Amino acid sequence: MLPILIPPTLRIKHIDFAEARRIDEIDAGRPAIELDRDGEVVDDLEERRRRWRRRCGLSKVLLISNASLRSDRVGFHVAASVESCEKLVTRQLHRQLQSLPRRAREDIKPLLEWARPAMIPAKVISPLAVAWLFSETNWRGLSTLRQVTAPPAHIQTLTWRWWTSVPEGLRIGSADRLLESLKERVGNLYRFWECVARRMVIYDFYFLDPRLISIEFEPPVRRKRAKSAND
Repeated sequence: MLPILIPPTLRIKHIDFAEARRIDEIDAGRPAIELDRDGEVVDDLEERRRRWRRRCGLSKVLLISNASLRSDRVGFHVAASVESCEKLVTRQLHRQLQSLPRRAREDIKPLLEWARPAMIPAKVISPLAVAWLFSETNWRGLSTLRQVTAPPAHIQTLTWRWWTSVPEGLRIGSADRLLESLKERVGNLYRFWECVARRMVIYDFYFLDPRLISIEFEPPVRRKRAKSAND
């Protein structure tokens, strides 16, 4: 059972590409999405999210399974803690960044100027750059791409969600099983966003919104108490 579901190839025959591109060109030429003093959106951001989820075949919430936790030892040899998990995620994201082609790493720099969700032409940006930025913002729980350049203000949001979703028995003792499973999820989430970014390319635009979907982890399975003879 895969730790994260990669959606199947999207059927896009029912979408009017000419109309989709016309709308996207209008959106791309509009000012940045505004927020009021309470942080509420003063725009049709949710409608844009709904539109792009439909195009990319996404649900509003992506649920990642915890079914693939392994029992084999892999040599991390550190005690289980949320801090060691956060360090692993940070290390893996850095390695992903360094493994990108030079052009993709260069493409990331101008995107870090965006302080609001935005539409940009797909032809000028590598989908690998978009995939990495979505992964980075997801793990850290960021709302905009610009926030990637700021020092972390709290523990990574997804790391904490994952940690609290792991059965309590696996949080005690050696972190070998935990870190190997988490490492796999970091890689799979990046591949998921690469798949989504390549689907956006079909429409000639990227919709750069770190909160396009919400990501959750499957809660731990609670064992049912055996019924006694008196029940």
